[in-house]
Amino acid sequence: MTLEFPEKYLKPLSKTVNAYDAVEKTHTGCGKLAVMEILCDAGNRTLLVIGSSGTGKSAVLRWLRDTIVRNKVWLDAVTIAGLKYLQKQLNQMTCSVLIDDVSKGGTEYSQVMTVCSMGELIYSGFVKKYTGTLQLEIEGFRGSAILNAQPLILKRIIRASEFETDIRDKVIRFYHIRKPINVVTNSPSDGIKYLYEYADVNISSGVMMSDLWKEGQVIFRYEFSKARAVEHYEALIRSCAMVNGRSSVEEADLWLVNELSKCFRLESEIFSKEDLEGERKLDVNLLPLLSVLCTYRSYPITALLTDFQVKESRLYQIISENKNYVAKIKNSGHDVIVPTSAGKELLTAIGEW
Repeated sequence: MTLEFPEKYLKPLSKTVNAYDAVEKTHTGCGKLAVMEILCDAGNRTLLVIGSSGTGKSAVLRWLRDTIVRNKVWLDAVTIAGLKYLQKQLNQMTCSVLIDDVSKGGTEYSQVMTVCSMGELIYSGFVKKYTGTLQLEIEGFRGSAILNAQPLILKRIIRASEFETDIRDKVIRFYHIRKPINVVTNSPSDGIKYLYEYADVNISSGVMMSDLWKEGQVIFRYEFSKARAVEHYEALIRSCAMVNGRSSVEEADLWLVNELSKCFRLESEIFSKEDLEGERKLDVNLLPLLSVLCTYRSYPITALLTDFQVKESRLYQIISENKNYVAKIKNSGHDVIVPTSAGKELLTAIGEW
């Protein structure tokens, strides 16, 4: 679903509105992702973008690369050990690290450690590792990291022990599930220029007592612990004000960050745990089902068989397993899937219906 900016917010959010419109003009459905990447880059956050292949993640990341004015590093993957080869480039430096596809990291361990190492470096500003085979020391680093990943990679990440200890609270996870209606191979154009001194932006007590602020805290708690939810939220609303040329946070900034972050709610539905401190599991089938439904509203069974290359019997089993959100009906004599009332409620809650 496209983002509808209330008229009263058009002026205070003019720069982000322009960036959103520029991306939507050629890559419909990618505007929210583009703005989220801008805010996370400006706010020196680590952002993990989860979306299926062909949803425009790479095109938007290339657009961001061309938009960023500070130093940037474009990588396929990097582990803690791999940072050794970048320590001179990153030590006492400020830059943006862009990783187009975490799956290129090779082994499952390398994929997980790519996310883990970036989350640690961006959040702490330093990495120090001294072992028998590794001497690594990066300090005084200040920057951001934007990483693209497919749902299968997320499945591997959340079941790793590092997710709870080093990733969950340090890495913002954005779910880009809308598929493009028309395939566009070129990247969007017309980026915006912005600074990175978001910490200097003021947040008034009135803003922190508003209903939008309270709403934002609820949204961010779907992904983060209480303290980290406040920390990440403040960074993004400050960044939003700064990107739009203001020195104080306004109601418009809270509204925009809340809208962009509604997808955080998905984690309460697609993640599951049997124990309070146990391993998390991912429902790998719900995300692609929601993806086609939010894009097309209804989708033929024959098209699903072609898209995902599964047996028909297994596809019907998957639909049955997700019957709370997806239903199979007849349309003009053909089987199609549609969202149930609960499915529509979930898609509405995450801003995709």
